[in-house]
Amino acid sequence: MRAVSILLLLSACSGEGIGGLDVLGGGLNTLDSVQVEVLATSADGLNSPSDVSINPRTPGEIWITNFADNSIIRMNGDTLVGKFGAPGSEHFLASPSALAFSDFGNFATAQDTDEVTQSFTPADFMGPTLWDDSDQFDGGHAGHLDMLHNSPNGGGIAWESDNIYWYFDGAHSSLTRYDFADDHGYGGSDHSDGIIDRYAEGLVRHNKGTPSHMDYVDGIIYVADSGNQRIVSYDPTTATRQGLIGPDYDGVEMTGHVGGDMFEMSIGSLAPVLDENGRETVAPTSLGVPSGLEVVEGIIYVSDFGTGNILALSLDGELIDWVPTGRVNALAGLDVDENGNILVIDMVSHELLRISPL
Repeated sequence: MRAVSILLLLSACSGEGIGGLDVLGGGLNTLDSVQVEVLATSADGLNSPSDVSINPRTPGEIWITNFADNSIIRMNGDTLVGKFGAPGSEHFLASPSALAFSDFGNFATAQDTDEVTQSFTPADFMGPTLWDDSDQFDGGHAGHLDMLHNSPNGGGIAWESDNIYWYFDGAHSSLTRYDFADDHGYGGSDHSDGIIDRYAEGLVRHNKGTPSHMDYVDGIIYVADSGNQRIVSYDPTTATRQGLIGPDYDGVEMTGHVGGDMFEMSIGSLAPVLDENGRETVAPTSLGVPSGLEVVEGIIYVSDFGTGNILALSLDGELIDWVPTGRVNALAGLDVDENGNILVIDMVSHELLRISPL
């Protein structure tokens, strides 16, 4: 979650007096009401990028996962720092769908694959990988800090605290909590202190190849449930412990939990408003395939892969504002920078975009 002041983001808009956001055009709901800049392209190494995240320790530092070639792009502002995908990336960074930073330099990635990635392990030997932002990071075996293995087809990831991350577990259609505890150090293999807790099994559904991003705020998980074409929030404290789960490839504590309060956001509906040319603009009342998601100061920002819209919702699911980008079946991960601008991925055009007020 980014600590951007809501006072910076909220503004009055035209039309029926409905509140809007400057970064999404102030309620005008047209692409020409915002500024769209291309910050990086395939010439910078982007190859079916899937997610973008700003390092909270270095706000100008941008990290991008490349789904197609098992790599990560690192940028400083609009300057390329490097592309990382060292030997071993085909396992530790296999088809990465998402990344999530802690506030102390560690981060984890989700791997969206259910194929064999090592000759000596089975196809379902897959899960989140733990890294850090040091010079040791290389995107491969030698640079990884830890990995746990119970979730093929990882669609999204969100940081909770310490070395604890929530994972969109596509293989089990669940939200799975991974606690790496103490990492095993660069290039190690001892995973035995890890703790894995599986929640909401069967209640979410992932579209392979379309990221299903998540955020964790004040004990609640907000999820782009791409396979079910909806945004949900989930309270894991309301679930009931069930018993042991498997397969346990890491020799760790693994537990299943059933039930729990899940709230589906209806998206609501804004009344029609008039744009600057006097044309009526009708708000979307449903989602296509939501993909990117970030919660900032009580606002849920969503990029909709299916429609090309970028939306802002309240925590209760009411639509605050939106802008159509026209990039249908393309938008993936997003983040919000310290100035309130939106960074968003176009997987098809291999671009990182910045959406900002005019």
